[in-house]
Amino acid sequence: MSSFSGFAAPESLLTAIGRVAVRSAGFEERLRDVVLDMADVSDESGAGWVIFEGQNATWLIDNGLAMLDRYAEDGWEEAVRFGPNIERLRELLKEAQRLKEDRNVIIHGVWRPFHRSGFDGKPVFGDVRSTNTLDSKDVFHVFRSRYRKTFDAQVWSTEDVEVVADRFEVLEQKLIATYEDACDWPPTGTLRAATHHIRLRPF
Repeated sequence: MSSFSGFAAPESLLTAIGRVAVRSAGFEERLRDVVLDMADVSDESGAGWVIFEGQNATWLIDNGLAMLDRYAEDGWEEAVRFGPNIERLRELLKEAQRLKEDRNVIIHGVWRPFHRSGFDGKPVFGDVRSTNTLDSKDVFHVFRSRYRKTFDAQVWSTEDVEVVADRFEVLEQKLIATYEDACDWPPTGTLRAATHHIRLRPF
């Protein structure tokens, strides 16, 4: 057992939170590759890539969606190049927005032991994460302080956290596959390999 957020958290919870941290960071790095390539500022002779380094997921998602909205307009070369993948990429980025919120709760939340009401057996407070949450043996209250807002109280299980980690991994794979499909034309950026597929950084 490890001391975590003021109580002895089970190793299974700590491991699940660690998986979310690693998987979300990996997804964010690939998202940066894709958004940089979409912006077409990756010419080796320039330094446009510097703008994208260090930007968080919110910035990358918002700017990725903005580019897709512009590319979807008539007259843009990318509208022809990306074709139906514009809408697919938009859906993936919106899913990333939702997952990012889950990730923030998991990583930045304060975890506490779960308490049921003695009256009806329901949680004393907090929104329950999923319909299966209360069936788990490892259930917790998660609190998150919000800037100039009342704190959020939610009820999560270890399994709920594991699901978020798995979803980040799947989303990363979908993003790569969809963008590679969208890039099926002569490469223009340094991140596109000779096969016309995005060349992902190996680290």
